[in-house]
Amino acid sequence: MLRTRSAGTFGISGRMSLRIPLFTLAILSSTSLASAQGEAPPPAPPPGAAEPAAPATPPPPPPPAAAAPAQPAPAPAPAPGYGAQPGPGAQAWAPAAAPPPSAGGHTHDGFYLRLGIGVGSYSGESKPDGGGYTIDVSGVGPSVEIALGGTVAPGVVIGGGIYGSTIPTPKYEYQNLSEDGGQAVGSMLGPFVDWYFDPHGGFHAQAALGYTAISAAKGDNYPGEDSSGGGTGVMAGVGYEAWVGEEWGVGGLARVHYFSGEVEGDDSGNKSDVSGTVLSILFTATLH
Repeated sequence: MLRTRSAGTFGISGRMSLRIPLFTLAILSSTSLASAQGEAPPPAPPPGAAEPAAPATPPPPPPPAAAAPAQPAPAPAPAPGYGAQPGPGAQAWAPAAAPPPSAGGHTHDGFYLRLGIGVGSYSGESKPDGGGYTIDVSGVGPSVEIALGGTVAPGVVIGGGIYGSTIPTPKYEYQNLSEDGGQAVGSMLGPFVDWYFDPHGGFHAQAALGYTAISAAKGDNYPGEDSSGGGTGVMAGVGYEAWVGEEWGVGGLARVHYFSGEVEGDDSGNKSDVSGTVLSILFTATLH
């Protein structure tokens, strides 16, 4: 019995004696390696304990990609008739400008031409030289006007014109007697002035002074012969015109023409003093 126990005891002691030197050698080797690297060795885990897992090292972030230069956004197409703010690299856009009006458009300046036609009412008298009876003369007929001139100040025109009236069948009256005579004409030629109150507007007033040519044709009973002559005359008028183009205006004109002169019979040579007033309404067209 004692031999067997001794042999068993020896076996156990022999195995333990072999394990202790090996464990001690592992510890000493770890300590020597840590001392050589300048770091303290981590505490040895107890026998049979699991070793802690090494912390995972995150991978380095990838290098940033090179940023592409920013491209300008395309400018939106402008709506017709409206301007657009130009974007980078885009050209400015603007609606086409309207063509400027001509220098004299809708302005009373420069050359002047007046054409007028209408109707006039004449009232006057004729008196033989050396005394005698006075004959009243009246009638209605066409009136005309032709004038040329130029602008000397804003809206102010001077020039020359013809202002005429024709009475196809004038009526001669003396006391209770009345006779229709031949055609009578009174036409004044002379300088004029026409003033537009607003150089861009249509209201205007005109006046003229000149020589008036007078003629009276023979009638069935009176007068007994053709007569002609002349005298002084004066004209005044007021009117309005509206623009119908850059330079043309049309409208109406009220005009009064007074004259006084002398006529002489073509056959007898008898002379008579004549005078009269013609009130006319005319349609006018003016280039100005």
